[in-house]
Amino acid sequence: MQTAKSRAPAVSPSYCWRTAAPKALAIAQLLFGSTCADAGIAAKSTSYPSKGASADVVITDRNDVLVSITPQSDEQTPGVQVFRPSMGFRNPCPSGKDLITFKTPGVKQVQGLQILPDTLLQLRRQSIGAAVETEGVNFFRALDLNTCTIDSEKNVPQAPATASAPNAPGTFLLAVTPRSPTFFTPEFAFVANEYGAFPATAPSFQLPGTIGVVRVRRDIYGRFTQGTGLIHDNPYLYVPGAQTIPGITMSHNGKYLYVVDEGAQPNQTCTTRLGSGPCNNPTNIPPASAAGRVSEKCKNEFGWTDGNWPHGVLSIFDVRQAAMGKGQAALLITVAAGCSPVRVVESRDGEKIWVAARGGDPDDPTSGQIYAFDVSKLLSDSESTVNAAMIGVWPSGGTQPVGLALFDHEQYLAVANSNRYSRGETGQTNVAILDVRHPSTPPVVCKSKSIFDFPRGIAVAKDDATLLVANYGCKPNPSNDPPISCVPPTSGLAPTIVGGSLQVIRTSRSSQSSCQ
Repeated sequence: MQTAKSRAPAVSPSYCWRTAAPKALAIAQLLFGSTCADAGIAAKSTSYPSKGASADVVITDRNDVLVSITPQSDEQTPGVQVFRPSMGFRNPCPSGKDLITFKTPGVKQVQGLQILPDTLLQLRRQSIGAAVETEGVNFFRALDLNTCTIDSEKNVPQAPATASAPNAPGTFLLAVTPRSPTFFTPEFAFVANEYGAFPATAPSFQLPGTIGVVRVRRDIYGRFTQGTGLIHDNPYLYVPGAQTIPGITMSHNGKYLYVVDEGAQPNQTCTTRLGSGPCNNPTNIPPASAAGRVSEKCKNEFGWTDGNWPHGVLSIFDVRQAAMGKGQAALLITVAAGCSPVRVVESRDGEKIWVAARGGDPDDPTSGQIYAFDVSKLLSDSESTVNAAMIGVWPSGGTQPVGLALFDHEQYLAVANSNRYSRGETGQTNVAILDVRHPSTPPVVCKSKSIFDFPRGIAVAKDDATLLVANYGCKPNPSNDPPISCVPPTSGLAPTIVGGSLQVIRTSRSSQSSCQ
């Protein structure tokens, strides 16, 4: 995030000084009668092809952009692609070695990425974690991004799920503990296993979906050592009565882990520290209440149900308790969180979180929803206060939202509307920019090149204004289940691959909101 300047320049109705701090904005409002709060936001979008399906994106200390790559054809290789902004987002690595690849046997997909905090003598050779689906999580150090060279690769497998899940355990995302005041505080990674097998101690009605707790060990140079692995006691967490964990986020202060499950069982009872209720609505939020939208019945995005699909849940775990091996005792709260919640983003002050509900509006599965929650209320000891924690809901600006990112002093929220289950004839595929100060403001929409682009992960560049979006693209699905075909079924065209890409969206304040 940019450092605020000490003096605010004059502001005119046609231009807004976008780097001002909140106090400077207030002073500018008094002096000049106009501030950034009065302006819109303009955006310009450019896409750069990737070497496969791109699921996630992170930014290194040296401003290199790393994108996870899953092959879309037999000619492609799983790995991590480097884009260098100073070279026009070209790949700096030499031909023939233009991907970071892994020695771990069996890696076929690379999904979520996380950069770990620097160690004492890291020297910008950054330590990185990558979720690799069936093979668990891979840790490695980026030795030289000019040549895509890595070292100290360490694989930590995750417990498999039932045979019915082809990508089990479905290790999809990870979250890591933040930088500590000293370099000697233990480090941990929490791994979202979308279809992970639950522990034997779980209730008999428990469905797949776990969080692996990994003790990370590195030397002073940031190299991973053999001590990196699952903790000894209670290495897996789960959310009672819920299934399919697609989203996991660490709080900025490292105290809390936010977890979303896409669905939970309405016909089973789950107990929280505040009482008991249906697993899909454990704190008994009345559907008719102000917060009731999060507990309404859903239409499944595939169209398989008549509106009786159970909604998902949001949970908060105590990171310290989980790292100490306390297992389910680390679970602080679980609440209803709308239809198919898949991602969470937290404000830097830790006061609010936003949740992307991919299943969308209970009455319209083609319209995504974004929910805002007050964290202090979620952590309250009063059930009525917890049930009042949902403080806002608004359309996502497209269909089936996934990735979320706050930017521009957290005044705007970028939403990757994936439209991932489209047949090519319905829904809106885009990156929408929402004004979270004024939720009723219409979003700025950056349309995707193709309805099949499938925007997924979002990162914000160091200027706090440039959005970096991983577009997964589309690979023909012969079984058409789920119904993804990469061309509209009525077009008469043969199925084709829509390649992955890195989408770069440059934003600026403007008197008129738009995206080119």
